[in-house]
Amino acid sequence: MCFQRGNALRLYQRITGHTKLATQVKQVVLNRLKRRMDINFQRLCQQHADDGVQFVHFAQGVHAQAVLGDARSIAQTGGAIVACAGIYLTQSIAQLKFLYNSLIIDDAIQPYMSSQPSGQHPIGVFDSGVGGLSVLKHIHTLLPHESLIYVADSANAPYGNKTPEEITERCLALTDFLLAHGAKAIVVACNTATAAAIDRLRQEHPALPIVGMEPAVKPAAAASKNGIIGVLATVGTLKSAQFAALLENYGRNVKVVTQACIGLVECIERGELDGSETLALLQKYLKPLLDEGADTIVLGCTHYPFVKPLIQELVGEGVTLVDTGAAVAKRLQSLLAECDLLNIGEEKGNVEFWTNSAYENAMDVIKKLWGNHVE
Repeated sequence: MCFQRGNALRLYQRITGHTKLATQVKQVVLNRLKRRMDINFQRLCQQHADDGVQFVHFAQGVHAQAVLGDARSIAQTGGAIVACAGIYLTQSIAQLKFLYNSLIIDDAIQPYMSSQPSGQHPIGVFDSGVGGLSVLKHIHTLLPHESLIYVADSANAPYGNKTPEEITERCLALTDFLLAHGAKAIVVACNTATAAAIDRLRQEHPALPIVGMEPAVKPAAAASKNGIIGVLATVGTLKSAQFAALLENYGRNVKVVTQACIGLVECIERGELDGSETLALLQKYLKPLLDEGADTIVLGCTHYPFVKPLIQELVGEGVTLVDTGAAVAKRLQSLLAECDLLNIGEEKGNVEFWTNSAYENAMDVIKKLWGNHVE
């Protein structure tokens, strides 16, 4: 499913219309309470909770669409409506408890009010673009029964040339989008986004399992035979405090040669995995690493595994290429098990794709990189 940038006015009209509807629903419920004091408790409470929760879900959906379309003012309005809907539902249920037996009310509305994720909820994965599909593949292979929702924020790619504040804003918005679609855990399938925003995400959602990425400096240092490793990454990743900490912790006993790969993400976003421009960029960026004698190279961006065959051809079989996709999938599996959120069902999970890419061939690129059926 591909969501292109929506019309802000239309979204605003939908939000405004449902604000009026919510007011009407509340009035109907209050009128029922006044006129029919002897109605069956459970039936009334269930109807009331159903009205309120459906409104919350609709408001969350509109909010999520606005976020993904980057209609920021509309997204903020949608977020406010979600909050108001929650207050409306809470206050109205409090009114019911005042008028009726609280235990009966709690029992009646419990199925509607339960917001705790279960193993059957999907895992949310996002990246600045299509690069995170390389991580999604590892997750899908290791956890085939899990349903997955992937969001490619391609309209804002690459993140590497954005400020940490801009990246954090996008990560918060994308996480909200995935939570509105029922995500039980979040994977930040982007090294640059992880470096800029994962601490903030964990502060905002302390109970939510969140897994991030970091360049594989530690395993590369362990794998190197001559003590010289190269790191291909975005400017944002290489300048981050997180990467500096990695070098401090794991790069002391090896020589680390870093290379920012400006323009490479854009080639991969267009699906140009072996084109002339991609080849020229890789030749340019690999040369300094090879000149320094690197025998191990870290693919420090989730986009880069998609050009791994070309990189291997250019550097030769004697150079080891390292990325962290498999390690992230294992960490996710472990975290879900700790939180009792693994899907123990037997059916294969669904995989859903969203993108705000301006490229007409956006879904074709996703199909090409994913290699399976795409919805």
